[in-house]
Amino acid sequence: MKFRTLVDGYAVTTARPAPSSARLEFWTARLGDLELLDITPEQVDAGLVHLAERGKMRPVRNGQAVPTGKPLAGATITRYGTDLAGVFRFARRQRLVPRTWTPPTKGLEVIASPLRHDFVSTEDKDKLVKVARMVDRRWCRMAALIEVAFSSGWRAAIACNARFSAA
Repeated sequence: MKFRTLVDGYAVTTARPAPSSARLEFWTARLGDLELLDITPEQVDAGLVHLAERGKMRPVRNGQAVPTGKPLAGATITRYGTDLAGVFRFARRQRLVPRTWTPPTKGLEVIASPLRHDFVSTEDKDKLVKVARMVDRRWCRMAALIEVAFSSGWRAAIACNARFSAA
């Protein structure tokens, strides 16, 4: 079975967001005429290297996308690889490949997105406490909870599970 045929079946039977279909078009252009079982990890790596060298593209209405000259983020390259791996998982679930077949995306290195850390400054905390005192007039606990969370480093889930006692 040709890779292009597999991607067409995958696209029809699974609900995929629009950006995913663009990523599948990239892989179809690179691997579309190859037999599914003949695709190698080297060809997948070559596609990812080509993608990294190509960089970001800017879509043009009714035309071909234009390179922007900016590099792609590692997470974007990983997304292309995981979409390709999804096609191979689909092939396995549909029993289109032998059970012992190893997909060429096996062992693909994924680049994790950098974690975003949002910190609350002392000034922001003070503003938050003022609003909490204004809003929480009945129980008068929200401001104290914000103070405790800020000074102890509690996370939101821990603060939400906290229980108060009158003792």
